[in-house]
Formats: sequence, structure tokens, C-alpha cells
Amino acid sequence: MAKAFKKHSQGEIMSLLTVFTEPQQFFTALKDKPHFALPFWLLALGTALILYLYYQRVDFDWMVDMLLSTEKLGPEEMEAARKGMNREIMSWSSIVLAPLGMLIAFLLAAVYYLLAGKIAGVQQGFKAWFAFSVWSSAPLLLSTVVALLHVLTMPTQTLPDALYLTHLDPMLISLPLGHAWRGLSTSVDLLSLWGIALGAIGWRSWTQSGWAQAIVVASLPSLIIYGAWVVFILATR
Repeated sequence: MAKAFKKHSQGEIMSLLTVFTEPQQFFTALKDKPHFALPFWLLALGTALILYLYYQRVDFDWMVDMLLSTEKLGPEEMEAARKGMNREIMSWSSIVLAPLGMLIAFLLAAVYYLLAGKIAGVQQGFKAWFAFSVWSSAPLLLSTVVALLHVLTMPTQTLPDALYLTHLDPMLISLPLGHAWRGLSTSVDLLSLWGIALGAIGWRSWTQSGWAQAIVVASLPSLIIYGAWVVFILATR
């Protein structure tokens, strides 16, 4: 059993290399033997660790003041809101909710690919498409590593939405707190473009489709989500 576990672990680690260096070969193998444990747990636990370290290191009173500074609250409401923001509660709720949100995102992506696969005539089960969605997000592991290094060296007066340096903001732009586009800009991870490319390669491998279809299928969820976000911002300005 120990030898089998060791062999399985080595195979998972090799998959982490192959998905970046030989994605076509990787997704061909994944179709026959879907697996997702290593990248999923690395992402989930890595995200939880980043948030835990952040709340241990951040100047909490400064963070609360900054977050509340954009709210239109009276003095009494401001004081009540400040009292309701507790370091431990915010820390543990973030540690739990962030990985949970990641899991939900992968589940929704798996449902999307399952339905798209049925339309394309691909007979793969939910587990296979869940593995597909997790592995096509492998570049987010690099974002996680960068964020982990950042949280260990960041100034104590750093806002939580500035943790991930591979995001549009702060990598290319830096919008002020309260700016209408800040939420969107701090959510767009530029490495997700790499993830879309992996998804397109994987889709093409699994369906034998052309590049046009593969790119559309892989990019459609992001286009819908961020497109709707842009429309919402424009409609509420």
C-alpha cells in the first residue's frame, strides 16, 4: 500500500510538470484516468494559508478604517460597523469561505463542461470534467505561490485585495480604494489567460474539435462573468 501511495504521489507531481510543459499529452492521459486531488488541495490549502498569514500580519485597525472609509455611514453606524469587524471572525470566515468558493467555482465549471461535452458528443462523466476544470486552472498555482511570498514580505498596511500580484490590479494598474472598477481589476488574474489556453488545448484533445471551437468553449465562462460585471458597473455608475 505504501509503494502504491508513493507511486500515485509521484505521478501527481509529474502531472504538475507535464500540464505546463506538454499539455496536449497531459490532457490525453487525463481523459483516460481523471484525477484532481493534488492541484485542488494545493490551491485550497494555499489560499487558506495566505489568508491566515495575512490576518496575522496586517495592521487590522488600519485595514478596518480603510475598508469603512468608502462607506457612507454616520458616526454611530461607523462605530457599530467597526465593533462588528473582529480579526478572528474575519480571519476564520475568510479561511473557510475562500476555499469553499473555489470548490463551488470548479463544480460549476465541471457542470458547464459536462453540458458542453454532451452537445459535442463527448461521453465523459462529471468526475472527468471536474478534473478537467481543476487542471485547466493549474496556472493559478503560480499565482498562489507569488501571493504566499508576498504575504510573508508585505507591509503591514496592505489591503486584502492587493495580495495577488498577478492580478490586473496591482500588476498593471493601481486604482484607488472605492473606485468603481477596483473590484473587477483586482479580481482579474492575468494568469487565467494561460488557464484558458490550457482549457482550449484540453477541449481540443478530448473532442477532436478545431481551435476556434476550443477557444470559444474555454473562454466563454470568463467572457460571461466579466462581461456581466462590466455591464453592471456601467449601469450603476
